[in-house]
Amino acid sequence: MNWIVPSTLLALFSNRSSASNSSDVRINHPPLPATAAPDTLRTEIGKENGFELVGGFFTGEGKQVAGSGTTSVFDRVKQRGQFDIVQGVSDPKGIAGLTFGGPDNRGALIIDERGRLQTYATKEGKPTAARVAIPFSEPYGQGIAGWNGSILRLPFSGAEDDTLHSSLIFLPKADGSADMYIAGPGQYTDYGTPYAGSGVVAPRALTDKDLIAPLRKGNVQSTTWLSQPSWVTLFTLKTGVRNSGPNFTGFFISGGTLAESIYTYLIQCNDIFVSSLNAATVKHVLRITNLRDPSDYRHDTANLTQFGYVYNTSDNTLTVYAKIAARNEGATFIPLRYAEAGNSGEEKVVLHQAGDGPLNREPEGIVYVEEENSLTSNTYIPLNDGRVVKTSGAVIRISDSIAAATRSPVQDAFKQNDDFSAVNRGYAQSGKLTATKEATGKYKIIGTSIVTKKSLWKISNPVIAGGAGIQNLAATIESDSYNTIVIGVRALKYTLNGSEGTITAALGDYTDIPADSWVDIHTTLQ
Repeated sequence: MNWIVPSTLLALFSNRSSASNSSDVRINHPPLPATAAPDTLRTEIGKENGFELVGGFFTGEGKQVAGSGTTSVFDRVKQRGQFDIVQGVSDPKGIAGLTFGGPDNRGALIIDERGRLQTYATKEGKPTAARVAIPFSEPYGQGIAGWNGSILRLPFSGAEDDTLHSSLIFLPKADGSADMYIAGPGQYTDYGTPYAGSGVVAPRALTDKDLIAPLRKGNVQSTTWLSQPSWVTLFTLKTGVRNSGPNFTGFFISGGTLAESIYTYLIQCNDIFVSSLNAATVKHVLRITNLRDPSDYRHDTANLTQFGYVYNTSDNTLTVYAKIAARNEGATFIPLRYAEAGNSGEEKVVLHQAGDGPLNREPEGIVYVEEENSLTSNTYIPLNDGRVVKTSGAVIRISDSIAAATRSPVQDAFKQNDDFSAVNRGYAQSGKLTATKEATGKYKIIGTSIVTKKSLWKISNPVIAGGAGIQNLAATIESDSYNTIVIGVRALKYTLNGSEGTITAALGDYTDIPADSWVDIHTTLQ
C-alpha cells in the first residue's frame, strides 16, 4: 500500500531530503493484511513500533532508553525520537520523552510519573532551555454544595515532588466565589481543605471583600514635587442625610522634608450642632488629634499640617481639608469608618479621591480647627533640667518669649495660652487662666493653685543654655492664695567658707527668665 505524505511534514520529521520537486513524496511500506481496515491501521500505529508506520517517523533512530549511566537525558534531547527514562544522577524525574524537530533546532517534552510536563529546546545544536516546568491543576477536595475544589501546582526544575514547591488552592464558597490559599511546601496533605491551624503553611489570600469598605477607599495624596503649600480635600459630609452622631473616623499621615517629621492625625467628625457652627461647637463636629508628641518638628509651625472645614449653608455640606506644607509629598488618607447611605440611596459621606489632585489656593471660607494632642503623650513632660515628671493636673509653662516662640519652650504637647504662658492637656485658651509679668523676674498666674500633695513636684528652676554644674537661677513660689500664684525668679549668690570647705547659696536680685529657658508650675487646674 502506498501512503501519500506532504513533503513539509516529511522534512520536519525525517533526516531525508525530498527526492524531487513534487509537492508530495510517495513512500512504500509493507502492505497491511488484506482484511485490514482504517481501524486496524490505528491499532497498528498504537503498537510498539507504530511510529514506523506513518511517514518514516523517526526512521533509523528508533525508541531508546536514556539515563542511569547510558545515554544522558540531556544528550538524548539532541536526537529525534521517542525514549524511556531511567533516572540518572542529574536526570529529571521522568518516565518518557519525545524529541522532534529538524537537524539543528529541536524541542523535547518529558513526562513524569505524576503526569507533569517539562520542556527542552536546542537551537543550532546548542541547548537553549532545559527543565522548563509547566503548571498544572488537579481536583482538591470539595467546597460548599458539592462544588469541586482545585489545586494549581507550580513545580520547577528540581522540585518535581509536590512537597517541594508552593501551590494555590481554590475552594468554592456558598455565594459562588472561592477562597484561595497559598500553600507552601509544608502543606503536604492532598484532596482536602487545608487542615486546622495551617495558617502558616497555607494562609488564605485576602480579597477586597475581606476589607471593610472605608479601607478600600484610602489613598496616597500627590507624590509630585509640591513647591508651595497645598490643600487636600479629605471628605464632604452631607448634613441633610440621616445618620446623626459619629459619621466619619480616619487617619491622615503627613510630614514633609521641611518639617523633618512625620505625624499621624486622628480625624473624627459628626453633624451634631453643624447647623450652628461656631468656636464653641466646632469641637463637637470636627475633632483632630495628633497621636504623636509634636515637639520634634524643625523650623516653625508653618511646616506642620493644619485642618479646616468649609460649611456650605446652601446645600448643607461640610467639607474637610488638610493643608500640607511644601515638600510634603506622599501624605496618606486612611478612612476607618463612615456612615452608610441614607434610605434614599444618597451618600452621607463622600470621600475624596487622590486623582482629583490638591488645591494650590486656600478654599474660600475655610475655618481652621485647633488640633488636640493625645493625652498619652502629655501626662509626662520633660523639665528644662532634663528630668521627666508626671503631671496629675496641668502644667503651666512660663517664659518671656512664648508669644514669639516656635519650638522652645512651647513643646511636648504644650500650647500657647497667652503672651507669657503655655499649658498642656488641652487647657490652652480655655479662658480659665492668665499669666502676666508684674516686674523684672516676677510673674502672676490667675485662675489656678499649686498642687497640694506634698510628695508631688511644685516648680522647676530655669536653666541657662550650655550651663553645667552649679546653676545660678532659682524659681520660688512667693504666694498661692485666692486662685492666684505669684512666682519669682532670682539669681543665686554663692559664698565659699574656706575654713569649712562649704558653699552656701542665697537668693539675689530678681532677673527675667532667660530667652532659651522657662519655668514649669504644677497646678490643680482641672
